[in-house]
Amino acid sequence: EDKEDWHRRCRLFAGSAHPALAEEVAQRLGVPISSAKVARFADSEVAVELLESVRCRDVFLLQPICRSFPASSVNDALVELTLFVSALRRASAQSITAILPYYGYARQDRRMAQVPIAAADVAQILTNAGISRVVAMDLHSGQIQGFFPPAVPVDNLSAVFVAAGYFAEQGLHHAVVVSPD
Repeated sequence: EDKEDWHRRCRLFAGSAHPALAEEVAQRLGVPISSAKVARFADSEVAVELLESVRCRDVFLLQPICRSFPASSVNDALVELTLFVSALRRASAQSITAILPYYGYARQDRRMAQVPIAAADVAQILTNAGISRVVAMDLHSGQIQGFFPPAVPVDNLSAVFVAAGYFAEQGLHHAVVVSPD
C-alpha cells in the first residue's frame, strides 16, 4: 500500500549519466524509474522528453554531474540535468528534488582572482531551472550548500558511516582510504 501511495504522489526519473546506479536505487526502493527519452542530435545537442505525467507530483531526479557514457562530459550531464528540470517544471511537477551523487564543479568553490566560483554557478543554473531541493553525497565542502538560496534546501549526505560499517563487517580495523582529490 505504501508503494502504491508513493507512486500515486511521486515519480523517480534518471538521467543518462549513470543508469546502473539509477536501476539499483529504484530496485532498493521498490519503485519503478519513470519513463523519459533522452536523445542526442547529430550535433551532440541533448533532447529530453517525459513519457509520463508529473502534474502535481513530487519528482526525484537522479543524475550525477560527471563524465560517463552517453553523457560524454561533465558539461553534457549538467545540461541534460538542467533540461530535465526544465521539462519537469513545464510539465507542472509539484516539486523537483535533484539527487546528485556527484556534484560536478564542486572543487571550484572559492574566490580567486579572475576565476569563476563554478560550484556557485552550477547552483544558480539549477536554481534558475526550477529545482526545489538538492540531495548530494559528500560535497567537496559544506559551503556549497550556501550557494543555493534559502528556498532550495540542500541535504549533504555522508558515506562515511556506510563505509565505516562495511569496514567493520570485513574486519578491517586499520583501513586506509585513498581519494584522487
